[in-house]
Amino acid sequence: MKKSIVVLFISISLFTNAQFVLQWQHRFGGLATDQANCIIQTSDSGYAVFGNTNSNDSVVYGNHGGNDYLLFKLDINGNEEWHRWYGSSVDDIPESIIQTPDGGYLMAGTTNGNDGDVSGNHGGSDVWLIKTDYLGFIKWQKCYGGAGSDGPIMYYGSNYQSYPAGISIINTLDGGFMLGTSTNSNSGQVSGNHGGYDYWLVKLNDSGAIQWQKCYGGNQDEILTSVIQNSDGSYAAAGYSASDSEQVTSNHNHCYTDYYYTTICSYDYWIIKIDTAGNLLWEKSFGGTGDDIATSIAATNNGGYIVAGFTMSTDGDVIGNHGYENYWLVRLDSTGSLLWKSCYGGSQEEEATSVVADNNGGFMVVGNSYSYDIQITNHHDSAGYGGGDIWAVLLDSSGTIIKQNSFGGLMNDGASCVIKTNDGGFAIAGNTNSNDGDVTPSNTEVDFWVLKINTDVGLNEIKTGNNVNVYPNPNNGDFIFSYNQSNSQFSALQTQFIITDVTGRTVLQKNLKIENEKISINTNLENGIYFWQVNSGNKTTANGKLVILK
Repeated sequence: MKKSIVVLFISISLFTNAQFVLQWQHRFGGLATDQANCIIQTSDSGYAVFGNTNSNDSVVYGNHGGNDYLLFKLDINGNEEWHRWYGSSVDDIPESIIQTPDGGYLMAGTTNGNDGDVSGNHGGSDVWLIKTDYLGFIKWQKCYGGAGSDGPIMYYGSNYQSYPAGISIINTLDGGFMLGTSTNSNSGQVSGNHGGYDYWLVKLNDSGAIQWQKCYGGNQDEILTSVIQNSDGSYAAAGYSASDSEQVTSNHNHCYTDYYYTTICSYDYWIIKIDTAGNLLWEKSFGGTGDDIATSIAATNNGGYIVAGFTMSTDGDVIGNHGYENYWLVRLDSTGSLLWKSCYGGSQEEEATSVVADNNGGFMVVGNSYSYDIQITNHHDSAGYGGGDIWAVLLDSSGTIIKQNSFGGLMNDGASCVIKTNDGGFAIAGNTNSNDGDVTPSNTEVDFWVLKINTDVGLNEIKTGNNVNVYPNPNNGDFIFSYNQSNSQFSALQTQFIITDVTGRTVLQKNLKIENEKISINTNLENGIYFWQVNSGNKTTANGKLVILK
């Protein structure tokens, strides 16, 4: 009886104490500053991580000058396969990446250059697209813009604060691309600017030629941060606006004149929906009299939208701000009507940078946190020395927190992007200059930091695929791997069964000769939580969680 009680206690502690399981984490970069801005999962179940570098050393060599684009290709466990860099003699700042239908990559950012890998700049800063093959070698590159500033990465508002701007590139249903950014040009390839910065949406064909372009905005500045395509071919874009005229209505902004007789206006979330030809279908403003900065939009499972960002307001649409800045999430229906809104954070500063829908109707939001109280736990700088952490929050469909956790060390760590992964977990890209806590130590400055996390390890979430099973589960280290013999995904010559621990370390790798539908596998692994996967050829054909209790 005593033995059974102990076993039950161990089982419960494994499941109820677990929130996010850090499956693996890796840092990448040279000796100077390298910052990841975007991550995608690739067709081979690996990852592509895109960011900027001003390193020029034995790791990242051949820098063209200033900041360059930097692309890392990783395998399914986050190990580097190759990296490439692109740029001119001045700053080239990356922002967004997609994998194209041919297996290559399309990267978007901004450039002030017109040499090196860059040609065709229209003056000032242009949006710069690079199309590569699957190994990262350039197939074509193009600049887009006018004589002004096109594609700002960081926006300096009239209130002298700096806020994130964005360049968003997505695949479209017709095989082309949609480019979303901001511009204050009204020349070159840009027409129809309403004043100051406008949202600028540019529809491209598969070779990067412009099919149409349109500006959206009012009398002040509009800064776009994110764009998505809907299933009917229309588009939704998110960002923030200080205007209260022309295409922008119902803005909650507060305006005043400063000592230098400059009119300063606060910003609201500004969400627009356009049809396939770029015609404005609707627009909505949300916020209060402080600054409300939308950074990311994602589609929900009912045809609506979830918008993430941060707020400094405590009035208007904003209720429950816990501190100076909080994550602020707004859920909308398909017509842009507000379903709910909620603040998340502590007493200091939290800035959400990315949101994605999960498979259960909820949402994962990540960003940067400097608090260690109220809703935030496990912050690595609880002494208050000023270091930021990545703060990951999993919400249900109504915005209630299911799980949350901080990742980082004593120095500054931040998240730029989160994606849903094929195995039901999440991958986060950001940067770190920590050398402790969750972070692998290094003698470099700021590095790319990539984390793979799973949201739960409960028995009800053990996953299989392609008529594959591992049982019993939990087990004592010995178990059966079974499959349907008609499953053509498996090759008798190339199939491997791999087990990794929660840090991503491979603890068992076994070549399988697929002749029988049941194969006994014996291990000497300690009690704990593990992850198994079956690789056939170059693809993962099945995966799941494994719990060992002895």
